Amino acid sequence: MFDNIKSAAAATARRTAFGLAAGLAMFIGFLFLTLAAWIILVSVTDSLTAAVVLGVSYIGLGLIFLAFALTRRKAPRVRHDALRASSATSAGSPFLGVAAAFFEGLGAGLAARDQFTKSQQSDSRDGPDRS
Repeated sequence: MFDNIKSAAAATARRTAFGLAAGLAMFIGFLFLTLAAWIILVSVTDSLTAAVVLGVSYIGLGLIFLAFALTRRKAPRVRHDALRASSATSAGSPFLGVAAAFFEGLGAGLAARDQFTKSQQSDSRDGPDRS
């Protein structure tokens, strides 16, 4: 059990380290591309125009990212009513899904026991046991 936890933690740490390294490399590359764009724009226009072009570009890119961040995805379609109810309860916490599944199983077990008890009572009323 602890080996699984240890290997999962190591894999998570490795993914995190590589993700941070990739993010840092991309950030540095983005800075150099910004510097190159600045040099090209200053050579063609004056520094005020270059600053406005780069500023407007970054504001536009930020607004596009903000639009993606604010859009909501539609909930996946669930065909069965019982599945829809259990997926809605597990949206907040994993424990809620486990608790809902436990109580659904408990209810099914109680219903089966009641059905079994009713069938045993009806068999005993029909006549003596012939086994």
